[in-house]
Amino acid sequence: MTASPHVAVVGGGVAGLVAARELALAGARVTVLEAAPELGGRVRAVELAGAPFDMGAEAFATRG
Repeated sequence: MTASPHVAVVGGGVAGLVAARELALAGARVTVLEAAPELGGRVRAVELAGAPFDMGAEAFATRG
């Protein structure tokens, strides 16, 4: 029996999380390494004046 590969994905942004998911679906054991205290990279939710706001989507919309 062949052991599943264990893959480290560096970065918990959108691309890293999608890569981790695809690797897991393919049978790999996956560890996501992220420097920030939360996942999501530039795309994240923050609380301002007690209300949640989604931040970062403009990073994808404004690329030229």
